[in-house]
Amino acid sequence: LTTCYAVSTLDLVVEPLPELDLENNYVICADASTGGLDYVEVDSGLSASDFSFEWRDEFSTLLSTDAVYLIDQIGIYSLEVTSTTGSNCSTLAFFSVSESSSPSLTAQVTSEAFAGNHVIVATATGGGLYEYSLDQGPWQDSGTFTGVRPGERTVYVRDLNGCGPPIALVLTVIDYPPYFTPNGDGFNDTWNIEALSSQLASKIYIFDRFGKLLKQISPAGAGWDGTYNGQKMSTTDYWFLLQYNDLNTSEPKQLRGHFTLKR
Repeated sequence: LTTCYAVSTLDLVVEPLPELDLENNYVICADASTGGLDYVEVDSGLSASDFSFEWRDEFSTLLSTDAVYLIDQIGIYSLEVTSTTGSNCSTLAFFSVSESSSPSLTAQVTSEAFAGNHVIVATATGGGLYEYSLDQGPWQDSGTFTGVRPGERTVYVRDLNGCGPPIALVLTVIDYPPYFTPNGDGFNDTWNIEALSSQLASKIYIFDRFGKLLKQISPAGAGWDGTYNGQKMSTTDYWFLLQYNDLNTSEPKQLRGHFTLKR
């Protein structure tokens, strides 16, 4: 009112908040006897000489005042960190601890026998996150495998958090090789339908293009080496007749087809 005034200056200091680098969720194993840990050590990453700590559960019960806290129970937790260097600035963070376990695995060949392009679908159930592998190949998130080769195939599933060992399941994919190369290099030297090797009564008859019977073999045997009466047969297509029992119904069945001999 008297128009008298004074001007002064002051310093405003903005103290930084404590920075916490915590996960949103931590995972422990339901059963650590076969692998993994049934606890998690949560580290604030800050020094106890500069900050104070309050670890609490979802009921706000004070659990610890240390910089690092070991948790062995699932639930929702919080950590409040306060600077003790004069500013008293604090940061509050929430996180959860969930449980994982070894999976149960089911798998089946969804394609028909002798379909050419085969598909296996595997499903893992349990309390964790899982990934799949076929014949110890690359691990993938999906349990669907396409273009699967004939014969015995093994599907694996494992927990992403390392809880328990991988689970394996063996399946049989039924088909015949489209070609073979009897050149003595140890690869594809004989032709057979190995997926039916357990059917000792199954029979395979091999013919040339004129219908001449060249060889009778069993899926449980060594297969055809590409010879007739000790003579090497030439590079061309050959035909076969397969007599077998359906793996699901055990009904007698026949299949006619052809394959290529390559030299």
